[in-house]
Amino acid sequence: MITEKNTSPRKAFRSAPKAFEQDASLENASCSDSKEEQAVLSGVKPVLELLEREPERIDAVLVRKGKRSQDTDRILDLCRTAKVRFTLADAQSLDRLCPAGHQGVVARLFEAGFTEFADLLTDATDAPLPLILVLDQVQDPGNAGTLARTLYAMGGAGLVIPRHNGTFLGAGARRAAAGALERLPVAKVMNIARALDEARDAGFLIYGAAFGEGSLDAFTTRLHTPALLVLGNEEHGIRPQVAKRCHHLLYIPMLRTFDSLNVAQAGGLLANLVTRPPDKLLRPPASRKKSVRRIAMTSEYSIPVREIPIATLGQAKIPSPLPYGNMINTGKVMLSLSHEYDEDIDTHQTLLFEEAGPRQELYFDPGKTKCAIVTCGGLCPGLNDVIRAIVLEAYHAYNTPSVLGIRYGLEGFIPSYSHNVMELTPASVEHIYQFGGTLLGSSRGPQAPSEIVDALERLNVSVLFVIGGDGSYRGAASAIAKEVRQRNIRISIIGIPKTIDNDINFVPQSFGFDTAVDKATEAIGCAHVEAVGTPNGIGIVKLMGRESGFIAAQSALALREANFVLIPEAPFQLHGDGGLLPALERRLKLRGHAVIIAAEGAGQHLLQQNEARDASGNPVLSDVGSLLRTSIVDYFHGKMPISIKYIDPSYIIRSVPANANDRVYCGFLGQHAVHAAMAGRTEMVVAKIMDRYVHIPLDLVTKKRRKLDIRSGLWRAVLESTGQGELTGMLPEGEKA
Repeated sequence: MITEKNTSPRKAFRSAPKAFEQDASLENASCSDSKEEQAVLSGVKPVLELLEREPERIDAVLVRKGKRSQDTDRILDLCRTAKVRFTLADAQSLDRLCPAGHQGVVARLFEAGFTEFADLLTDATDAPLPLILVLDQVQDPGNAGTLARTLYAMGGAGLVIPRHNGTFLGAGARRAAAGALERLPVAKVMNIARALDEARDAGFLIYGAAFGEGSLDAFTTRLHTPALLVLGNEEHGIRPQVAKRCHHLLYIPMLRTFDSLNVAQAGGLLANLVTRPPDKLLRPPASRKKSVRRIAMTSEYSIPVREIPIATLGQAKIPSPLPYGNMINTGKVMLSLSHEYDEDIDTHQTLLFEEAGPRQELYFDPGKTKCAIVTCGGLCPGLNDVIRAIVLEAYHAYNTPSVLGIRYGLEGFIPSYSHNVMELTPASVEHIYQFGGTLLGSSRGPQAPSEIVDALERLNVSVLFVIGGDGSYRGAASAIAKEVRQRNIRISIIGIPKTIDNDINFVPQSFGFDTAVDKATEAIGCAHVEAVGTPNGIGIVKLMGRESGFIAAQSALALREANFVLIPEAPFQLHGDGGLLPALERRLKLRGHAVIIAAEGAGQHLLQQNEARDASGNPVLSDVGSLLRTSIVDYFHGKMPISIKYIDPSYIIRSVPANANDRVYCGFLGQHAVHAAMAGRTEMVVAKIMDRYVHIPLDLVTKKRRKLDIRSGLWRAVLESTGQGELTGMLPEGEKA
């Protein structure tokens, strides 16, 4: 039943007689189920199995006089071998001890403690079946014992019962468990609801057995682990405050009219379904379609779960030097994401990410680990903050002996460029957060992975932190990681996603984006002042973003002075019905001024196609700013006088220091990157998704470039703010403003 936490007093017994006088305290103890737990075990098989596995838990054994069998002889032999006290007692004495039945054998146990719930969660993933049963006010001890027996046989991780109003795991439960409660970890918790919250935060799925609106058919729904399965009282079921904490509620369909299954039967059946592979899921018979209409309907609401694996260099065995904080062991973060994150997601999908944070055990010995940092691609607010966070965490938290700074991006690894390597210390990075750009310098363009790995080996670097964007990870980090694998060397490659354009796949917001929006908003405000200062004034602001319109959309909402926002994802027209220019004319006639925000990748379909690419592999975009200025001047020529003020703040935005929000974000990214590296993670980036810091594999972030979803609430808010919904291309095909 219980994993022993208390120190057993068995050490006091250096020798034991073959028999002893009747122990009054033992005879007076009752093994019937009561509110007070009795440390008594009855039955031939349970006592025999406990003697074989954990004899130190047994204080004394009573065997009925005259009862002789192979099992009882074995029990007495094991008592002698393990020096456990035993005696022969009359039937009346045993009946007084256990009126519910004892099979002529009773054992008195030393008091044992229950497993801590946190320990149960930690150890669950090591079980053959990472499933924990939670009994919410289940009262019948026989049902609890049967569930324990079933769960243990199937390889389950453990059992959870409430401290109050829960079942008593006494003689009745033990008889039903047939020895399983002596092997299966059991945790007692003060509050089931809070325990479920803790399990949810640790990355466990939570299922509840309940029939009602929104419940899923357990036979047709794919069930995933690690998970908790909550079973309720047979009369009242799961309590509402417990049910609302379940990710999914499950019901067992019955094709015949019947009241219900008892909790032991239902729990055993559901636990078995968890072990069933997806291709072996039960399906309702085709001949009974009418009877199972509800089953077909509810199965549509099943949300698949996909775990996102992270590569490791090997088993972590070195104790962490961190003296504080919540250590992350096998924690998973479960997030329900839309197709905006992954083109393979049709609707919403629940993904299990590995949680970022410090681990109790490390792969690298911190005192012998040398790290290196490289910044790649264009400048971005916050680069210095990330560098600083990595250095401070490596030195102060892990006491690493050296952190190297690679100068001018990947060029710094190549001997022919002759860039010196910097030794980064807390003193050298103390004030760099005050400055824009990067202390290390940067560059674009790929370099030979073999030369880079040669340099890493020459420098004896164990961890490489790559601060870069989409191009850096596709063309650099992934290639370096591949070369490392081919050489079979142990170097961790950890990425910190950087792009002012906010276009890295699976990263909702990259560092520097908040600062970029701040500065872009200032430019929009200036454009608005210029526009209202002259008759028919038009302010045009061109913002960065490449092929994504996040900066343009977010900046427009931050100030709400823009009348038109043009992004790559919404291909607009200049002329005709639904064209930009006629709409601009109506705006000027109505209000006398207008502000246009254009993302740099907007309007490419109206410009001459350019097949060229920059050094990072990004398409060289044609100038939408020139297109707008020329087209507006031509359109209004002879119609009305206009005044155009054009602002492009791109390089100003790139070069400024990060704001406070981005500094905080950069600090967390740097810390979590160091934690991941020391634990032996590799070929991954650290990111924040829905306010949770997680590990994402490189192949996922390089899968595609993230773009603004014009079906999203963000774009809808832009259309509502500007009133431009009537323009062609602003809405998905088939939708109207």
